[in-house]
Amino acid sequence: MKCKNIKIVFILCLSLIGIGLSFSKTLLFSNFSDKNVNIENSSIEYNDITIISDNSTNYFYGYSSYPASTIDNEGNIHVVWSDDTIGEWGGGTNLQEIMYAKYIEGSGWSNPKVISDGYNGVYWNVGWAMDPQIFVDINGSIHVVWYDAAPGPWGEGGSFTEIFYVNYTETFGWSNVTVVSDGYNGDYWNENLNYLPSISGDEDGNIYVLWTSEENLMFVNYTKTNGWSNVSIVNNNHASSKGSAMDNNGLLHIVWQTFELGSFSICYANYSEINGWSDYIVLSNEFNDDSRKPDIVIDINNTIHVVWHDETDGSWGSDDEIVYIFNNGTGWSNGTIISDDETNWNKGQSRNPDIAIGNNGNIYVSWEDLTNGTWGDDKEIMFSFLMNGLNWSKAMVISDDDTNWNNDDSFRSSINIDISNNIHIVWQDDTDGIWGVDSEIMYNKISIEDLSPDINHPEDIEYEEGMTGNIINWTATDLNPKNYTIKRNGNNIDNGTWISGNPISIDVSGLIVDIYNYTLNTSNLYGYWSSDTVYVTVHPIVDPILDLEDDFSYTEGESGNYINWIASDLFPNTFSISRNGSEIDSGTWTNMQLYFVNIDGLTPGIYEFIFNVSDKLENWDSDTIIITVEEKNKPSIPFGNFWVLYTLISIVGLIIYVKKKKL
Repeated sequence: MKCKNIKIVFILCLSLIGIGLSFSKTLLFSNFSDKNVNIENSSIEYNDITIISDNSTNYFYGYSSYPASTIDNEGNIHVVWSDDTIGEWGGGTNLQEIMYAKYIEGSGWSNPKVISDGYNGVYWNVGWAMDPQIFVDINGSIHVVWYDAAPGPWGEGGSFTEIFYVNYTETFGWSNVTVVSDGYNGDYWNENLNYLPSISGDEDGNIYVLWTSEENLMFVNYTKTNGWSNVSIVNNNHASSKGSAMDNNGLLHIVWQTFELGSFSICYANYSEINGWSDYIVLSNEFNDDSRKPDIVIDINNTIHVVWHDETDGSWGSDDEIVYIFNNGTGWSNGTIISDDETNWNKGQSRNPDIAIGNNGNIYVSWEDLTNGTWGDDKEIMFSFLMNGLNWSKAMVISDDDTNWNNDDSFRSSINIDISNNIHIVWQDDTDGIWGVDSEIMYNKISIEDLSPDINHPEDIEYEEGMTGNIINWTATDLNPKNYTIKRNGNNIDNGTWISGNPISIDVSGLIVDIYNYTLNTSNLYGYWSSDTVYVTVHPIVDPILDLEDDFSYTEGESGNYINWIASDLFPNTFSISRNGSEIDSGTWTNMQLYFVNIDGLTPGIYEFIFNVSDKLENWDSDTIIITVEEKNKPSIPFGNFWVLYTLISIVGLIIYVKKKKL
């Protein structure tokens, strides 16, 4: 925001009016372009935390504060905050603008974009913009409100702030600014400090805005038929810090803090177009000290859930704690402390809660907490969740870890749950880092897997019918283990409680030939669960098959002589090899692996090798191979002896011939 003389700015505003800018029931000021600052990287990843208000170029080096967030029906995350980064829009100390960023799965975070200034390069907003709130309707249109000290026809700005509104649609981009706290029918009557806005809407496109004006709780609404309404007063008793939510019947429910009977109390009322505002009731009567910073959410059954932080002392100690109550149609419940338990482990201040609800009906609350722990003694963001309306989880720190990298304050959190029930939290953080020494907006995502028990995955099992000792051993871990069930082909066969880190086992022997699936389901105290499936295949009984090569011979002294053998069976066990009745080798064998038996070095002779293979059911097969080892250089008949033999044979033949002649 560029610092200019207020009179000049006011003249500029009047000039713009004169050239066609129309002020009717409410003030419209400046169309906003979709021009984004061209930054190479739009965020910084650090220790599983994302800094969304800065990037690796450290372009957005200003002080980022007051984040608010929401999630649309497609799971996109929308975040707004106040930022005093200096740029073409101006900026600097006490000259903050409202910035916006969006996260799309697969694309990541967009660059921060100024939405409170800068139509067609004209930067008219020379005030400071603070505390934005955001809402996305069922059509994906974005609605943002904040309080702004910019001067204009509504006043001189400065300490007289107004509530500004913009929206965004895919067709038209960002809308004109609308001043909703003043200027109805051209009458600028509101000379108060207007601040702490909240915004919500219904399925018909109606928008509802509340804020504090001095000590009054103010209200306007927008309908497609009538546009923005005039301002009305909901409560005039030191009212501030409010939250609002819509139910399925189009009824607006609000909570706020007000000064009642010497302390701050939490009040509730509802509104409908037909009946207007109901009488308000006090929700915090059971607490006798200040109750502050309420927030509200409504589930699909129209049960109302409210949280706030409370300064009342009790069994939880004298520190501030987070209180939760609900109304399911039968009246308001008693308050439950969700930031501490009977052990009184949380001794720090727990403040500024934000509440959200998942598609599974679970309630989630985040807040800032000054309790000391392994994370250090700075403020951290904690959250807790209510599973199935039963028990609240123990508070968990999500802005730091045991390394204590986050060594400065984390505060002003905003929590949302996506369609897959993953948890998304943004907050303001003063920790220094590669992003600089300014305050930044940080983001963390907690998936269902992060909250569910961890289970190992044993290997699938195969065995032959009749084999024993086939056992599945799972190991699950969780800080709060509860129950387990084991199903075979969808039917429960075992259940019980489990201990983190101890095996969960089942013997799967004794089955008939078939394929089975065994599924383990483990749950923790808060209803989150994990599962793992192991397949068991039981094969029919089949003898192993042994294959040997044919008999062969080799000459004494030759090398490289091997008997090759291979056997097949799904469950091989042992083998033995004997030579002429004496065992020469034994061990275990592997299905369809080729083995070689070296038979070099044998003396001349005939050898019988018998191979035996068995499987795990002691089925077996056997085969025999005959190996002949021939004598090396076996002598033939010498040449001289050959003539002696020839002569002898000739003489014998001659004698026989002579005798026959005489006869």
